[in-house]
Amino acid sequence: MSKTVEFRDSAYGQVIGTVGPIGAAPWVAGWMVTIGGDANETILLPGITVNDVCVVMGNPNTIAGHALSAECAADQINVVWSEDPTAGHYIDYMVFRAV
Repeated sequence: MSKTVEFRDSAYGQVIGTVGPIGAAPWVAGWMVTIGGDANETILLPGITVNDVCVVMGNPNTIAGHALSAECAADQINVVWSEDPTAGHYIDYMVFRAV
C-alpha cells in the first residue's frame, strides 16, 4: 500500500505540497557500537536483503570521520567511513523496505 505525505503550512494548516506515493516503509531501526580497526563496519541484521534501503548516522561530536556509504546486503549493512571510527561509538541505522 502506497501513501502520500502532505506538508502543511504551520500557521494556517493548508496543504502546501505533497510527496508520494511513498513506496517504502521503515522496516527496522536501531543502533550498534563500532568495533574500529579500519574504515569498514558491518551491522549484522538477519532478514535484511540487497533490495532494502538503509540510512546510517554517527554522532559527529564523538565519532571520527563520516559515513561515505552504507549498503544493504544479505543479513547485514556494510558501512564505509572516511576514516577508522575507532571502537566504542554508536551508529544509528534505519532500514526501509519496499511496500
